Amino acid sequence: VDPVEEFIPIQVPKLPSGLKVIRVKESVAGGDPAGAFRRSGPRFALRTPGDEELPEAVRSRLATPRVPLDWRPRVQTIRSKALEGWGDDQADQNEAKLLPHHLALVDEDTLCLSLQRFKRERGWHGLAIAKSVVNELLREGGWYRLLILPDELRFDSIGKVRMWQDIALALLKKYVTRYHGARRQAWEAENLEYSDLTLSDGNFPRVMRDGGETNGYQIVISAEQRDAEELRDWIEAVRRAIESGGGPLPPNPVTKQPALDAVAMDHHLYSPLLVTVHEQAVTVSPPGLNAGEHRFVKDFRAHCERVRPEGHRLHLLRNMSCGHGIGFFEANNFHPDFILWAVSGDRQHIAFIDPKGLARMDADHPKVRLAKQIKDIEKRLGNPNVRLDSFILSVTPFETVSRSWGMSKAEMAERHVLFMGEDSATYVGEMLRRMGVA
Repeated sequence: VDPVEEFIPIQVPKLPSGLKVIRVKESVAGGDPAGAFRRSGPRFALRTPGDEELPEAVRSRLATPRVPLDWRPRVQTIRSKALEGWGDDQADQNEAKLLPHHLALVDEDTLCLSLQRFKRERGWHGLAIAKSVVNELLREGGWYRLLILPDELRFDSIGKVRMWQDIALALLKKYVTRYHGARRQAWEAENLEYSDLTLSDGNFPRVMRDGGETNGYQIVISAEQRDAEELRDWIEAVRRAIESGGGPLPPNPVTKQPALDAVAMDHHLYSPLLVTVHEQAVTVSPPGLNAGEHRFVKDFRAHCERVRPEGHRLHLLRNMSCGHGIGFFEANNFHPDFILWAVSGDRQHIAFIDPKGLARMDADHPKVRLAKQIKDIEKRLGNPNVRLDSFILSVTPFETVSRSWGMSKAEMAERHVLFMGEDSATYVGEMLRRMGVA
């Protein structure tokens, strides 16, 4: 049985006028923000992470985390979800470097030619790559984390040399990609302005359908999905509800293998929001909400049903990932999951909100620091009628976070870190209070 493709449109009520978003200046974007850096950005050379000629913001972006490459057989890595499992003992035992005796057998001329081809394929014409910098990167080694079985680094066959060549190229491609991204993001951060939100914004789901782009979701139902027929019937019912101009969405399908859900709420700028319940059963494009995001949407809706804010209109929008939504170079190109506008007259307060697990994050993580740094962005953009804020909504219990952070809940709240679990009935209200919304 082949996978089945389905489509769910989105309904966008009349878009409120004047909602501000942060975008690359139109004077340099020329109608194509994604291509602005390629067209108007500076020419620059590849440099090592610690090069003192690099802007400090770029150096810090390159410093952490290290470029990861897992070269272990698939059976060794299945349990670790690649990057997130690298804190375990086995990963530490398998960490290694390409040492001088490995690099002596690597063909650096071929590496440089491959990198030149790599950057041309991506249209990175402003980037110059010198062989001397490639050599320095390989010998420096502190910028990457390679996981590989020890036997693979022993010279006992000519095939090992070809593998080391492949490893070196894979690491360098990852570094060049990160380096180019850091330079682009630093340039964009200095060329931002407020613009009005429109329906052409990348945060409104858009897919290719019938030879053109249309607003909605594409859903691919796995061939292994046991309840495919019931799921298709539910998708059809959701589609009819949207295309008829509104009305309640059908309840989540009762199936043996739950896969999808849909949420509608008055304050969100389009409907529905899809929720991915079982990632192996369905693929949703753009991706559906995860459990933490779904929980926030339900809590926000419940709060707004209980409490009507005086003098403010609230508008929520899901913020898409890289290339579509709003990201912050200051926080390692962090794209918070939601944007919330609180509008009062000609003033608006914009909050960037991210439900997130904090078990692996410390109090100085860039995503946490954004709550402070976003005030610098607000000052730089210089519109007295627009205020900016950022909030982390922790799905990790306070007790777990407090053990590693050594802070009280009040101290975390001052850093705009709130807790969705034990404070489920109050955290949305606390966030809005900090935004000045009663």
